Amino acid sequence: MTSLAGVLWLPIFTRTGYPYFILNLALQGYIYDMPAALGWGYRDQLLCYHQDVVRSFYSLRDSDDFKKFIASKTEGEINDLLSTILERADRLESVSRMIADKCRENALVGEPGLILPWLEGWAQAVRGLYAVYRLPTLLDANARGKFSEAVWIKAQQIKDHCGRIFAAADKNAGRPLATLIAMPITLPPEDVFLLSAEELAASLRQGRSAITDAEIAARRDRFILGALDKQIIRYTGEAALVNEPVARIPITPSAQCELRGTGACPGTATGKIRVVVKAEDLAANQEPIIIVCPMTTVQFTPYLAHAQAIITDEGGVTCHAAVLAREFRIPCVIGTKIATQVFKDGDLVEVDANQGIVRKIQ
Repeated sequence: MTSLAGVLWLPIFTRTGYPYFILNLALQGYIYDMPAALGWGYRDQLLCYHQDVVRSFYSLRDSDDFKKFIASKTEGEINDLLSTILERADRLESVSRMIADKCRENALVGEPGLILPWLEGWAQAVRGLYAVYRLPTLLDANARGKFSEAVWIKAQQIKDHCGRIFAAADKNAGRPLATLIAMPITLPPEDVFLLSAEELAASLRQGRSAITDAEIAARRDRFILGALDKQIIRYTGEAALVNEPVARIPITPSAQCELRGTGACPGTATGKIRVVVKAEDLAANQEPIIIVCPMTTVQFTPYLAHAQAIITDEGGVTCHAAVLAREFRIPCVIGTKIATQVFKDGDLVEVDANQGIVRKIQ
C-alpha cells in the first residue's frame, strides 16, 4: 500500500473543536458509508490533529474521480442527493433531542447498560450525516457552473443547516453523554471523546477505559486518522508526527506581495492583518483588523465588530465565510489557499474584494 507521503493531498479545511471520537466517525462515514449513500465515496482521506487544530485533506485522484461522477448527474439527481443530507440531519437532531430528554430526567445516571445503546445510536446518526455532509463542499470545489443558481443556494443552505445541527448535537447529546460515561469508566469528562465509539462501548462493558492513559495523553496532543484505498490508518503521538506528510502549498515569490482568490462580498479595505485559527483568539481584540484564517465558523460571529475584511485560505461560494461576510457586509476574499502562510500579524494590506485581490503594502 502507498504511504501517506506518496499521495498528492488537496486541502479541505482547518478547524478546531473536533475530538478523536467525532473525527473517527467522520472518517468511517466518508470511507465506508458514502458510496452507498451518494453513489460515490472517498478512497483516500487525511485528518491531521495537533493540539485541538485539525487539518483535513483528500487526494487528487479522488477529486478527479468525483468530477467524472458528477459530470453524468442531472440537476434533479443532485437535488435528490441534497435532500438525503436533510433527512440524515433530521435523524441526528431527533436522536440528540431524545438523549437530551433522557439526561434531563436523569434516566441514564449510573446505568452503563442503559447509556450504551444511546451512545451507539447517537454515534450511528453522527456517522450517517458525515457520510453525506461533504457533498456541497465537493460540488463547490469540482463542479462550479454545471448547475443552476438554485442548486448552489440550496447546497449553501443545507451546509449551514448541518453546521447548526452538529453544534446542537454536541451541546444537547455529546456533552451530556461524555459526563454520563466518564464516571463508570473512571475518566474525566474532557477525556471521554479521546476514545472512539467502539472503544467507549468496550469501556462501558468492562467498567474501565479500554485504552491506556499513555494512549489518551498521546491523542490529546497529536494524531492522524487517514485512509488509503479504503484501508483506514491511525497514528498517535510520536508516530503521528513521523508519518504526517508535508501538505503545504508552495508559495511563489509573487504571492508574497499579491494574492488572488474569489471575492465573496464586495468592497475594499486597508488595514493590519490578524492571523487566527481559533475564533477565541479574537476575544480580546478591540482594534480594527483584517482577519486572515483558514475558514470562519459560527464561533467567529461575536468577534466581527472590529473586522475590516475577511481573507480565507479555503472556500467557495457556499462556504461559511462567504455567508457571514454577506450578512455583516464585510469585504471578503475566499479561497486564496495560502493567506495564512504568506501573511503575519501586523502586516499592512489592501483588500479589493471586488476583484478578489489582496496586496501587501511595502
